[in-house]
Amino acid sequence: MIATRFNLIHKVKTYVIGGIQKRAMSYFTFPGGFVYRNDYLVEDVQDLKYTAKGGPTYLPVNSVASIAMGELYATDKSTTPLEYDYKVHAAQVHLDNDAILARNPDEVWIKIAKDFKK
Repeated sequence: MIATRFNLIHKVKTYVIGGIQKRAMSYFTFPGGFVYRNDYLVEDVQDLKYTAKGGPTYLPVNSVASIAMGELYATDKSTTPLEYDYKVHAAQVHLDNDAILARNPDEVWIKIAKDFKK
């Protein structure tokens, strides 16, 4: 929302990093507040001290998954969730996640900073 406002009102450039080379991408990512992590669910179940009859008393989890619990669309006629709808909110600058950026993520800020010196 902040990126959109700054882009529309103040003409600040929008950036996207990674994705598929030479393919437009939306600068939106997870629709804020609509992502739920499985480890939070595990904690909620554990806090309830729920035990299934004949089942486990805990949920063994070795990883974390973020699950989209809702989707936002640009218009009521859209069929593509906003975070994938590059036709509505395409990033103006697409930085490919090359070998340098993959190993040194801070380098992306150096590339972006160079853009503001112009």
